[in-house]
Amino acid sequence: MIDFEYYNPAKIVFGEHSEQKLKSLLAGYGVKSLQLVYSGDFIKTLGIYDVIKDAVNELGIRFSENGNVVPNPSIDLVRELVKQGKENGVDFVLAVGGGSSIDTAKAVALGIPYEGDVWDFFEKGISPERVLPIGVIATTASSGSETSNAAILSSGEWKLGFEDDRIIPKFAIMNPKYTVGLPAYQTFVGIADVLSQEVFRYHGLSD
Repeated sequence: MIDFEYYNPAKIVFGEHSEQKLKSLLAGYGVKSLQLVYSGDFIKTLGIYDVIKDAVNELGIRFSENGNVVPNPSIDLVRELVKQGKENGVDFVLAVGGGSSIDTAKAVALGIPYEGDVWDFFEKGISPERVLPIGVIATTASSGSETSNAAILSSGEWKLGFEDDRIIPKFAIMNPKYTVGLPAYQTFVGIADVLSQEVFRYHGLSD
């Protein structure tokens, strides 16, 4: 038998049109300035972008965005987003997409309240004094980052992870229509990712 501890306070909001609950979720956290992190134009095709914009406009939330996330999220982009977030007084980070967008958002949430370089958390394993709250609208089923306490970043030379319960997202909105509509290739990649995550963890390996 393997001993373990399990802790997961992430609120799962599942179902068709579940993204429509975003406004009430943001209002509940008293968000004043939100930073949106995503990849490409798919969030506009799916209608998610309009839902987010309507919510922040109705709540009077200051809004900034970046859609340049790529697979194996980059520390360079995170540094850029941290700088932007500090300038805009961001107090909440929202990720839309899969593991790469979510891990980027987690790193940004670590970096904005921190005076040093956000890479310190990944390279030196230091413990943050404060972490901004994170929300997720998930559009893929693969890494499980929407409910995990881990983030992985790449510096180009190194790919490193960081774990802390405070980077578990406050909520994860999951509309199954988003995953049903994925291309077959992306679905297969997600299945392989899920299986590899389980195998790595069962054997105590690092991914």
